[in-house]
This record gives sequence, C-alpha cells and structure tokens, in this order.
Amino acid sequence: MGYSLPAENLLAYQFTFSKLLETIAEEVAHCLVREFYPNAEEHGEEFKEIEKSILTYLKQEKIAKLFKKELERKRTPIA
Repeated sequence: MGYSLPAENLLAYQFTFSKLLETIAEEVAHCLVREFYPNAEEHGEEFKEIEKSILTYLKQEKIAKLFKKELERKRTPIA
C-alpha cells in the first residue's frame, strides 16, 4: 500500500520528484550566489552554473536515484 493521488487531482501530478530536485537546486543556488557573488544578477551566469552543478549532483546521489525509482514503481497511471 502507499500514498496515491486520486485521478481527478491532476494538479498534484505536475509536482514530481524531478521538479522537487529542480526547486531545491534553484533555491540553494540563490543562497550561494547571494553569499559568494553579492553583486551578480539574480539569474545571471553564476546562478545558472551553480544551479546546474547542484542539480547534477542531486540527480547523481544514490538516495535520489532510489527515491525516483521507488516513486516511478508506485506511480499509478491516470485513467
């Protein structure tokens, strides 16, 4: 058994594990840019490079791979 969303809750299906990783990478990148590049543009080159590096790191983490695999296994298709 496990948590599953009703098919009528389509909005919930837009929020995936991949989107969660992207959001974490973006927010951490904002913090790091503000700390180490205080004069940089909010979404400038430094931000994009850091965000990409963090996202790559998160996707390569063993625990993230295990979560993604488990979530995909339990995912119920929308009828």
